[in-house]
Amino acid sequence: SFESSPRSAPAVRQDPALEALTPEPDVLQRLRRDTLLNVDYDEAMMLISHSQAVFMRLLARLMGAQRVLEIGTFTGYSALVWALACGPGGN
Repeated sequence: SFESSPRSAPAVRQDPALEALTPEPDVLQRLRRDTLLNVDYDEAMMLISHSQAVFMRLLARLMGAQRVLEIGTFTGYSALVWALACGPGGN
């Protein structure tokens, strides 16, 4: 769910246990914040959740993915999740 104030981005409630075990990387936090500040509420709902990002990273690592092709993107958040999951040699 979202909370908002006129001076800040809408806050997305995250699971504290998930956040403690698998913190969202700074670059993803900044992209999420910028997205929530600059798009309408209805559009912001297209942004994947942190728990979905954790699951995607897990899948990529389990498969040993080095290359990922994402068709269609909103702000690039999930593409960045895939890129981070593939590591330095991936693309």
